[in-house]
Amino acid sequence: MEEHKEKPFGTDFWTFVISRSYMIIHITTWFIFAVSLFNFIINYGKLPDEAGVHFDGNGQFDVYDSKVYGFYPFIVSFVTLILVYLFERAAGSKKVKLGMKLNEKGETLFRGTIVLGLAVEGFLITMVFAYYWARSVEQQIPLPVQSELKGVMIAAFFVVPLAVLILLIVISIIFKDKAKKE
Repeated sequence: MEEHKEKPFGTDFWTFVISRSYMIIHITTWFIFAVSLFNFIINYGKLPDEAGVHFDGNGQFDVYDSKVYGFYPFIVSFVTLILVYLFERAAGSKKVKLGMKLNEKGETLFRGTIVLGLAVEGFLITMVFAYYWARSVEQQIPLPVQSELKGVMIAAFFVVPLAVLILLIVISIIFKDKAKKE
């Protein structure tokens, strides 16, 4: 009797890659959040009482208010990360039915891709708020919307969702369970 061996780049390999990538992104995201918050707290006393806390489309301050509002980007990041976590839990749960006819490996990859996509979105949103926005408020410098931040925002709102959508379509085609056809 011949044993079935998984090909080197079969679904088990991609499941491994997705799970490790998720872990790395998740840890990096919370690390960036924590270090940025710690740095902001350390430098909080150096902020003027009326600090620039919001930016216009060109990255220039358009709202000056109490420096306590400098914590706003951390609140946005934290709430986003909690929502991402809840959506990840729901997407990864077998209790939530996908409503698709996928075989077991396909369903695992489908759910893993959704969870990984959400983790990447959480990372990018944390970069926008907890890193760039908070750093600009902390240092009272313009937000770099015309340089590095522009790429992060394009990735967060267009590239990552499109890439995840394409992957989900490919997975649903490749791993369609023929036995479940009705």
